Amino acid sequence: TIPAFSGHYFERKDEKEIIKRLESDDCILLYGFSGIGKTELAKCMAHKLSSHFDCLFWIDSTKLDKIPWDSIKVNLSLNDVNLGFAIKNQKSLIIFDNFNGHASQCFKEFELINTHHSKCIITSQVKTADSCYQVREIDQETTSKILKDTLDAPSDEQIEKIYEATKGYPQVLVLLRSSVEQREFTWDEIIETLGDIGEYDDFTINKKLAQRIIGKYVDNYHDILSNIGNIGSCSISRGYFDSSNKSIKIKALERRALISVSDDLSYYVHQVVLDCILSLIPQCKEGFPNNSLLEYLKKNIDAKSIYLYDLFYRNEDFVKKQYSIADDLETKKLILYSALQVKETYGDIHKYTGIIDGLNIDPSQGGLDLRLYIESSEMKAHGLKKTKDYNLYINSVI
Repeated sequence: TIPAFSGHYFERKDEKEIIKRLESDDCILLYGFSGIGKTELAKCMAHKLSSHFDCLFWIDSTKLDKIPWDSIKVNLSLNDVNLGFAIKNQKSLIIFDNFNGHASQCFKEFELINTHHSKCIITSQVKTADSCYQVREIDQETTSKILKDTLDAPSDEQIEKIYEATKGYPQVLVLLRSSVEQREFTWDEIIETLGDIGEYDDFTINKKLAQRIIGKYVDNYHDILSNIGNIGSCSISRGYFDSSNKSIKIKALERRALISVSDDLSYYVHQVVLDCILSLIPQCKEGFPNNSLLEYLKKNIDAKSIYLYDLFYRNEDFVKKQYSIADDLETKKLILYSALQVKETYGDIHKYTGIIDGLNIDPSQGGLDLRLYIESSEMKAHGLKKTKDYNLYINSVI
């Protein structure tokens, strides 16, 4: 499934060049600064090219530094198969978004399994392959279209000044337009703010401008912005976020272009926005206890819903941080037991049983202690299977 566009997408001149390159090359890396529009451009490519392929796979690669072709599961003809198998058997378009590893290595591996004229697109902030295309700022014409996509449009003179300062930085342009739509700034105040920032390189100017805009929202939306900063990820589990924040606040952030719906399971926060939040609310970097997470786990722990799985898949680092900063055993037990319900643990039995043993659980107390004791016992029994100690251990547990 192709993620939804973050807002109204305007055609870019880059599109024709990228399509032309893909006519001769099987792989291409789209690289450039955060906020320059790489992901939106990749979405556009997916929509324009999908009809030429049997399958399309969009892979959020934020957590990947290499591509595990044989362990990424995709749906092919209603069957779950590994990505490598799909590429070997179907003409596919594969997009790895926000990949942090070496694209050149990925492309070499891709060519070895590409038997049906498939194509591979990677987006990244850095150039790590020769087959690449640098995504740059948009031109003044497209800048004008973005800024005028509102009832309260700026004048041509104001657009020229904004373009001169921002050099057509898409994410910042959207933030500026949204701030005027929500009556946080006027276009004249935007121009004045640009004049106050001073002389810096283009990226720093845009970062400082975004920080000024978002800083205007901190007082009114401190709790929900702190929640985003505490999670610390561009991709946020929608089930958890909806349950822990008032919908009216979420909608307010959507209108201000600080967050957008990516798909049924997730929200997307742009890296530029996340960096600004972490700078404006510094305590988010270290993390702080989040009671809403505990309530969410209590509600979902027994149902083992897809939303619980998605939370640990998408925001596992946030959950781990909450475990590490928890100062009471009950919180640690709840988080650990929740993790054990959704994670494959038999591959590292000693790790998980060691963590449980370290919590000094007492199964006679019932509750989470008993549940964790059962989990630990099952893992230890699994580790002893086909050994002479297995029956002895089972009898001792009983």
